Amino acid sequence: MWLYGTEAGCHWPKLEFYGSNKKTRQFYNRQLKLLPHTLEAHAQECVEFARAVALGLPSPVPAEQSLQVIAILDGIYQSQQAGREVEITL
Repeated sequence: MWLYGTEAGCHWPKLEFYGSNKKTRQFYNRQLKLLPHTLEAHAQECVEFARAVALGLPSPVPAEQSLQVIAILDGIYQSQQAGREVEITL
């Protein structure tokens, strides 16, 4: 099946979109690609944490690592407020 519009068109089942730019005299086509069914990294981390809590497993991100990240972020804010480097203790 072809679908035509005023600025572009597409073809099914190829999952291709076609268009052109009259100013630059360019023709372009784009193809949709299905990604594997995976979650965004932060969402996956939340799922793994919930699984660990539900099953009584250790946290996938150790508390020490979270404290280090918080200390680094706090150091960035302190540095911005002070207008200079600050020393952080991990």
